[in-house]
Amino acid sequence: MAVQSATSNVRAYRVTRISQIDDVPGIYAWYFLPHVPSSGSVEGVAATFASLLNSPPEQKTVIEVRYGIKWESQGPMHLKPSDARGSQDEGLLNRIVNGSPFLRSFITNHMTPAFARPLYIGISVKLKRRICKDHYGAMNKYWEDSSRVSRYLNSNEGATVPQVMDALSMRHSFALEARVRGIAPTQLVVFVQPLPELSDEVNQDSSPSSTDERLREIEQVLQWLADPICGKA
Repeated sequence: MAVQSATSNVRAYRVTRISQIDDVPGIYAWYFLPHVPSSGSVEGVAATFASLLNSPPEQKTVIEVRYGIKWESQGPMHLKPSDARGSQDEGLLNRIVNGSPFLRSFITNHMTPAFARPLYIGISVKLKRRICKDHYGAMNKYWEDSSRVSRYLNSNEGATVPQVMDALSMRHSFALEARVRGIAPTQLVVFVQPLPELSDEVNQDSSPSSTDERLREIEQVLQWLADPICGKA
């Protein structure tokens, strides 16, 4: 069901309503909205939360020497814990698994979106096509047992997104990020901000590049401020 804010036309969509998104210009953000099964087991949810912290940045060093020769080194950085309690992702996993029912209720009912970091922020001149086809459709495909992504992950437990991209010669995408991290489409919610005032520009086809630039201006600022976990590589 779509939920509309009292102060703007931002709407939230989950799987059953995602086809109702208007095909207009706008900006959107995906969030992880966990669902705890009726059995009460939270290990899977906790593991997914922990994986969101496991995104080490890449460090690249280039040293130029004589005659145009360059030495290059590239690899992931590793976050060392400040004490003996273990890594951040392990600490978060244990905190959720051993947390109170009140904590679990807050995570599943109140955390998103006000207190959660977005997984991905994107723009499009056709929101419905972008979100339904490129994101949601691709996610469903990657979750099929017969997909090459699922087959690779089943054979390579703990594989990272860069490893999957390299092994399968795939480009980075939010759908791939979500699949590798074990986030099912049913555990996602997308918040959409249509910008219908840009629709006339798109329909007239007078300055598509200008419309795209205006959207990207918003996207870039939000990327800097929010630093989405599964953002563009």
